[in-house]
Amino acid sequence: PPGRGGGGGASLASRTSPPSSTAARTRLLRVYLPMHPAAEPVPPDPPPVPPRLRRRGYLLAAVATASWSPDAVLPRLARRHYGGNTLNIVFWKFVLVGAINLFYAASLAPRGSLRGVRRAVLPCTLRRKGVLLPALLATLFTAATNTCFVTAYMTTAASNAVVLIEINPLWGAALGCLFLSDVLPVRTAIAIAVGVACAFVAFLPEIIGAADGAAVDTAAPRSLDELLRPERVVRATWYGNLVAIGAGLFFQAFLLCCRLFGRRCPGAPTAGLACWGALGCGMTAAIVAVAHGSVLCPPHAEFYPLIIGNGALAGLAWVCCIKACQLVTGAEVGLILLADMPLVPFWVYLGLGEVPSPFTIGGGLTVWATLGVHGWLDYRAGREAERCDGAARRLEESHLEGGKRTELSIERFN
Repeated sequence: PPGRGGGGGASLASRTSPPSSTAARTRLLRVYLPMHPAAEPVPPDPPPVPPRLRRRGYLLAAVATASWSPDAVLPRLARRHYGGNTLNIVFWKFVLVGAINLFYAASLAPRGSLRGVRRAVLPCTLRRKGVLLPALLATLFTAATNTCFVTAYMTTAASNAVVLIEINPLWGAALGCLFLSDVLPVRTAIAIAVGVACAFVAFLPEIIGAADGAAVDTAAPRSLDELLRPERVVRATWYGNLVAIGAGLFFQAFLLCCRLFGRRCPGAPTAGLACWGALGCGMTAAIVAVAHGSVLCPPHAEFYPLIIGNGALAGLAWVCCIKACQLVTGAEVGLILLADMPLVPFWVYLGLGEVPSPFTIGGGLTVWATLGVHGWLDYRAGREAERCDGAARRLEESHLEGGKRTELSIERFN
């Protein structure tokens, strides 16, 4: 007991156990020394995600990558050939994204329960401590991500926008370490560094060309008409670069809020966190279009299959990202999203006939090779963890009966 035998108030277990094994020491004390003060219940940390579920999270992120990759060519086709403009494309696309997330969230609610549907589509109404703020912030960050993503391609060079958005795994790693105490494995940190470097290499010629003094536009558009003009040449601007950085930062902040919401309300549907921000972006674009006198419904029939397909794929990508960030960290989701680097030029070549540069092909293939090596190392680490967990479980089961006998003996001695 503390204070007896000249031990300085420290028990034998506290002197011999390493400080890094607090949870294991507490579990052993509960079994063998139930009267010890350290055996009092403590709030448990979130359990580690099993390797099998981590692989599912990587798969969902890969599906999101494949769904987002045509996003670079479908709006351009609609704008170039079928009467689309920025406002009606934003309206149709994000209304569909919001509707898909809304219906998916409602489908997860219990059948015949209106309260369950309301809680699924309005996560902020859940009566749980610490849930309201992440839900509201997730909605705001969804709207900010969509707005910055569209605005970045209108206010700076496309190469600058792509690279500055692709560095979002760095923001995910920083936010996870700051707010959730994430510890990235060395293999993941190296893969993120290589992927971001490949993003710069892939668009190096375009970045150098956009950085030329004659190609830099330092003046902001003077009116909405000038900003929305289809034939306007978009050049590299400092404010457009900031908007592109904000798109990646707000996206990772959204994933962080989804993870916080999932930790504070386990089992609750998280798909409703993205629907209202996307619907708000679409409705805002509609209001601006009506006030500006723009056309929301172009007369070309080919416009609607393109934009409906774009909105459906983007909605699927948001759903997959929300599910994936519950199983892996936001930095790892952003790392998998880097795999669209060679896919985007492929779709642009098929749809618009633009031939990608050798830098783009080389950088994209390097990213794929990096992701392949990272996935193989993660699979090996997961298999080793599963074997260790199985051995520890068998050892604990073998000592359980002896622990119960020891506990009974201590109770008789007391």
